[in-house]
Amino acid sequence: MAGLSLISIVCSILAVVINKDSLEFYLVIVALGGAAMPMYSICIAYANDRLEPHQIVGASGSLVMVAGFGAMTGPIVIAFFMELFGLAVYFWGIATVFAVVFFFTLIRIGSSAGVAVSDQSTLIAGPIGTPIAEYIAPDSLDYAEAVAKHEVEQLDQREDVTERQL
Repeated sequence: MAGLSLISIVCSILAVVINKDSLEFYLVIVALGGAAMPMYSICIAYANDRLEPHQIVGASGSLVMVAGFGAMTGPIVIAFFMELFGLAVYFWGIATVFAVVFFFTLIRIGSSAGVAVSDQSTLIAGPIGTPIAEYIAPDSLDYAEAVAKHEVEQLDQREDVTERQL
């Protein structure tokens, strides 16, 4: 998270100083978007790693509320400052937000230990909850259970496993 924040800060500062009509400007904006977009998902993943299962729903609801509040007020606040100080405030505002996230991340890294590997659960791939996914991979539940039990090789050797083509 600190790395993505640092990339976002650098890209925001570069966006202020680079000529807006150049290809480099657009490449910097693409890099900024690539670094900024996954931040919400990473924040939720970090929060869920440190919570008990019964706390996850409440915390996720709170994170959605905070993100919604930011999405609602951020454009208004930035537009106000852009009117007062010019268009460059947009990128300085992004850099400021990511600087806060960066320093918060550094403080959290220094103040608490990470989740021990033994306490982490393994990823269990499950079906995507759509009718098309169920049609294409009807054995996905069997596969997810086999992954959890470390029996994937036995499942792959079964002859009754089906794959449907659309």
